[in-house]
Amino acid sequence: MYFFDKIVFNNNDIIIDCGANIGEIYKSIKLFNNNNFYYYGFEPVLSEFKLVQLNTVNQISSPLALFSKNEFKKLYTYTAGADSTLIPDDRYKEDGDVECVRLDSISELKGKKIKLLKLEAEGAELDVLIGCRNILKNIEYISADLGFELDQGTRSNEAEVTEFLLSHNFTKLDSNLRHINLFKINN
Repeated sequence: MYFFDKIVFNNNDIIIDCGANIGEIYKSIKLFNNNNFYYYGFEPVLSEFKLVQLNTVNQISSPLALFSKNEFKKLYTYTAGADSTLIPDDRYKEDGDVECVRLDSISELKGKKIKLLKLEAEGAELDVLIGCRNILKNIEYISADLGFELDQGTRSNEAEVTEFLLSHNFTKLDSNLRHINLFKINN
């Protein structure tokens, strides 16, 4: 569903998982790929982050949300749907503050090639990409879930995210009915 079958993974690749949930992306890539990789699993919900830590070898040591600024923001959760968002939504309950970071502010990623950014930010995808701006050229693939998460689940940010990535030297390779889009940086 995230088009991982269209990506050739190599030993020591860096994989960023924005919206890691319980680490199922790590398990999927590990299951179909014998290579070792560095996994950065970003999950803002503490209970889910604890499961990420159990299910993966994570380079991230605390619950964090990727965003356009390094700041604390209100987190909204919908437990039954295993969803969380930084965008106020009447369908979700307020769940305290979470630390937000720009991906390009993480020092160990500066200057490194990133094989994949899996992007599932429940409507904040464009903010996450803005927070990647200084390292965007180092990301080879972006698999983005751009479903209807905005305005109480009635609006997608697929057009805005696609326009942003196309203007930053990416090509759209594929998409599916779930509004997951695969982008690749142009060489």
